Amino acid sequence: MRLNLFNKKIINLKVLIGFTCCLHFFYVNAQENNPVAFISLLENARKATTDKKWNEAASLWHKATDQNPVNGEYWANLGSAYYNNKQYDKSIEAYKKQIELGWGLTYNAAYNIACCYALSGQKEPALNWLKKAYDMGFVRTAMIHTDTDLDAIRNEPKFKKLTGT
Repeated sequence: MRLNLFNKKIINLKVLIGFTCCLHFFYVNAQENNPVAFISLLENARKATTDKKWNEAASLWHKATDQNPVNGEYWANLGSAYYNNKQYDKSIEAYKKQIELGWGLTYNAAYNIACCYALSGQKEPALNWLKKAYDMGFVRTAMIHTDTDLDAIRNEPKFKKLTGT
């Protein structure tokens, strides 16, 4: 038994080392041409987000994800910029990438996807993603009952079953 656990730890360590090398490769390559310009891009993207200049923020975060596609924070910020710009299809894709990368509170990203689908009038995907958010650990049920993003699905039987209303 001890040998099996040891072998599993070695395998997990190899996977982790490989993943870390991959991340380092993307990080270095994303910024090797001009690291100062990349840092400036991030500063500008964060400022545009803070200033709620959503068109500008979306453009800048898009550039950041192009240059460094393995940073989940950039995808989350891109999703938020697209959401606030009412570009829900693009927001959904960015949040899905955030989930894929495992960055942050992925259940919040799943909830945001549900909101985007609901705002787009796509009830079934909205309900499916709301269920995924619950399955992933989303627990802010009070928010679900008051969030106007979910108005389009609030009277659906599946919504009532999920939320216990």
